[in-house]
Amino acid sequence: KSFYYGGDLNFGNMNSFFRQGGMTELIDENQFAASDQNSKWGVHDHIVFERLKEDLSAETEVPFFKTIFTLSSHEPFEFPGEYKFGNDSEINSFRSAHAYTDAAVGDFVQWCKDQSWWDNTLLIITADHGHKLPQHEGPFNGPLKYQVPMLWLGGALKSEPVMVDHICSQIDLPYSLLLLLGADVTGFDWSHNVLIESPEHFAHYIYNKGFGTINESGFIVYDYVSDRIIAQEAEEGDGLLDLGLSITQTAYQDFVER
Repeated sequence: KSFYYGGDLNFGNMNSFFRQGGMTELIDENQFAASDQNSKWGVHDHIVFERLKEDLSAETEVPFFKTIFTLSSHEPFEFPGEYKFGNDSEINSFRSAHAYTDAAVGDFVQWCKDQSWWDNTLLIITADHGHKLPQHEGPFNGPLKYQVPMLWLGGALKSEPVMVDHICSQIDLPYSLLLLLGADVTGFDWSHNVLIESPEHFAHYIYNKGFGTINESGFIVYDYVSDRIIAQEAEEGDGLLDLGLSITQTAYQDFVER
């Protein structure tokens, strides 16, 4: 179980988080040449992907579990090579940086398809958070700002392509994978199976001074400072507010008691 990141694993306490989570091998900027540590955040994505490919080529144990956390698409949007959309504005630099990381991810996926283990492998691509760029419509802290994509790829998928368009959350991902593996899902009290549509599905996000809660009926955004709902597109706003407050209070209480 390996985690790859081209930056400093002490940032955001990632080192302790992943060790506590059971990762047995952590690769960060310290495992790369000093000449490759030439950006604000560390080593650029295509170089880290090359290291991952080397390790996968030498992998002898199956099953294996490897995670890579890219960084080149993060501000200040600096990377080697051509700026496909230019860098004359923050928006174009954002687009160019994402085009670079997209190409690095795409090259890696193509490489994986040529490996002997591809037919038995599941590859998941998702994001840690959304962004205000390249454009943002609606309330500033509305759901669109926090929406992220998720792709499931790999030869282990035997069905035809499927679009999952119901409400899902990041906390649903590990739970859903564990269910597919027939493993223990104890402790995932808030999670749902992303592959099964249900009116009980919801998503919840927290920002510095408030939170947003979403379900199939709509969403609410609640502001702590003014103690009120500041944005709403839901038939039952009070019900969503109760759900959001319950999730927030329970999560913080769980953290305090650990």
